[in-house]
Amino acid sequence: ATSKKHCFIDLYKFLLMTGVRIGEALALRWSDVDFEKRVISINKTFMQTVKVKKYNQTPKSKSSVRLMPISDELLELLNFHKTTKFSGDDFVFVGKRKQPLSKNSVDRSLDNLIIGFNKKEEDLAQKENREPQFLPHIHPHMFRHTFATSLLEADVDIRYIQEMLGHSSINVTQIYTHVTTAKQREILINKHPRKDFKF
Repeated sequence: ATSKKHCFIDLYKFLLMTGVRIGEALALRWSDVDFEKRVISINKTFMQTVKVKKYNQTPKSKSSVRLMPISDELLELLNFHKTTKFSGDDFVFVGKRKQPLSKNSVDRSLDNLIIGFNKKEEDLAQKENREPQFLPHIHPHMFRHTFATSLLEADVDIRYIQEMLGHSSINVTQIYTHVTTAKQREILINKHPRKDFKF
């Protein structure tokens, strides 16, 4: 069971570190990863219909085709992942039979992860005579959302975030700004020009 989860864990980490769309990650091939120049070429996406899975689809928009820099942490993850049985000869993220992962299998994996955690939490809460603290449903886009909001809260210029996410318009990137109210409150308290004024 642990080894089966492993292919998804590396994928979750990759999504969190890069903010790429789930389809872009599933379509990723090792030929898209340049270890020497330390960049990943995001140039295709995965599409799934009821009958067909297509891993070589044109991305959402022209701006979706982009180069993603490889950080030290990401480099370590990719080097490690390459040595595991969940690394394909062609596709970066594969399952047990060396077949590329599908969106459905990722969704199921996340569902099982949450169900498993919540079941343990329910049992523990019962033993400790308290209300359980359940995790909500998680979907792959939440990794992208977390990536974007973390960068915004770290004061990264929204134009750089737009490029990394592959958004065609900055208006799309600004969707993520509404969740950074805690950061805005902190700025008002600590950085407002009138904060040191005496009245």
